[in-house]
Amino acid sequence: MSFNPLISIAIPVYNGANYLAEAIDSALAQTYRPIEILVINDGSTDQEATRKVALAYGDRIRYFEKKNGGVASALNVAIREMKGDWFSWLSHDDLFLPDKTQRLVDFLSTSQAEIVYGDYSLIDEKGRAIAGETGVVPLAAKRNMFHQLLSGFPVNGCTTLIHRKVFERIGFFNEDLPTTQDYDFWFRCAKEIDFHLMPEILIKSRIHADQDTNKKPLRQYECDELYSRIARYIVQDPDHKGISQNGLMDCGKFLLKHKHLSALLMLQRGLRTGLRVKLLSKFLYRIVFRH
Repeated sequence: MSFNPLISIAIPVYNGANYLAEAIDSALAQTYRPIEILVINDGSTDQEATRKVALAYGDRIRYFEKKNGGVASALNVAIREMKGDWFSWLSHDDLFLPDKTQRLVDFLSTSQAEIVYGDYSLIDEKGRAIAGETGVVPLAAKRNMFHQLLSGFPVNGCTTLIHRKVFERIGFFNEDLPTTQDYDFWFRCAKEIDFHLMPEILIKSRIHADQDTNKKPLRQYECDELYSRIARYIVQDPDHKGISQNGLMDCGKFLLKHKHLSALLMLQRGLRTGLRVKLLSKFLYRIVFRH
C-alpha cells in the first residue's frame, strides 16, 4: 500500500508581514501532496499588514486569528485544528526547501518513527546564505537524545514531522515559555520517544535581529530554568537516562559555556562526589556567574 498521509503545515506569525509571504510560498511549493497550510495570526499589531498578506492567499491556506499568546499558543491552535496525521512547523521567517516534505514522507514510509527531523542551512534577513553556517547534526541519531539536548542544539523544529499521537501522549507546547517552548517539548518527548534523524538539509533558517531568541535577558532566564529542571531530572535517576560519565561531563561543559547554573549539577555527577568537587563547584560559580 502507498504511504500518502495528509501533512499539516503550521505557520505561527506575529507582526510578520515582512517575511510571511515567502514562508507561505515555500510551503505551497512543496512537491509533496496532500498538504494543508494553517497560518495562525497570534494577535499581530501591525495595522492588519500580516492579516492582509495571509488573506491574499484565499482558500489555498487555512487562516486563524487569536489574541497574542506567544508561539506555543499559536502552535497549539494549529495542533487542535489540523486535519492531518502528521504535524509540520514552519516559522514565518523561515523557508522550506521544495522537497522537504517529500523526503521526510519517503523516510517515514520505511520506518516506524513518530518524530523525524533533519539538517538546515542559515540565511540572513535578506535571504542570503550565511557562508559556512549550517545546522548539520549527523551524530544526533546515534547518541542519547538527552545527551544531545544537554550538550548542543540538535533539533530545529521547522525540520520536523511529528505524528499527532505524540501530542496525545506528551501534551502540547508549554504556553508559559515564550522562547524555549520547543526545547521543553523535545525534552518531554525524549523521555519516551525516539528521534529519527534524516541527515539532509531540509529548510533555510533565517537569522535576524527581531527574533525572540535574540531577546537575551528573557532567553537566558528561560534557558536557566529549563536546563536546571532537566539536569535535576537526569541526575536524580541512578542510570542518568543512559548518559555515560563522559556524557555528563560533556553536558556540564556545554552548560558552563553558556553560563547555566545547571552546569554545576552535571559536573558534580560527571566527577566523583566529595570535598574536591564541592570546592570546584564553588570556584566555577564565582568565576562564571558572579563576574
